[in-house]
Amino acid sequence: MNATSLTVSIIDPNEAPRRSIAFLLKAAGYDPRAYASLSDFCACTAPDEPTLIVLDAPGLDHGSPFDDAALRDQMREHQTIVMSAAPDPDLVNTAFKCGAIDFVFKPFPKRRLIEAICSAEMAQSDPETQVAHAVANGDASRPMAAAFQALRDQSEITPV
Repeated sequence: MNATSLTVSIIDPNEAPRRSIAFLLKAAGYDPRAYASLSDFCACTAPDEPTLIVLDAPGLDHGSPFDDAALRDQMREHQTIVMSAAPDPDLVNTAFKCGAIDFVFKPFPKRRLIEAICSAEMAQSDPETQVAHAVANGDASRPMAAAFQALRDQSEITPV
């Protein structure tokens, strides 16, 4: 079991998987929040509230969810794991280009999602990974400055 207070926001239009994933994450020690849509998530979540997003993405034949500017903004702001039942390489590629940190194909073993979340937690605590994520997303905001400061604080290089 994971003794963490990480908030994980599950965004899935289908109630059954949303509830099932929330139950799994609660049992694993996380604080799950379930939303039927991105707009529900945005309405209930403060912009600066730390959360990891687990997002269901339909196949590209339903239109790309990544065309939504609000979604791309949220993916830049929060670590996002995308899940989909659509075995579409273009969907996977687009998800990563928009900032996804992992992609999980449905149906998946419970362990696979937990491992993805654990990896995200470890990356979140690693300043170098934070900087790489910020740079990849073109983010030169306050979180990136904090990440650079954390790297400087950790550095074993002594200024001359």
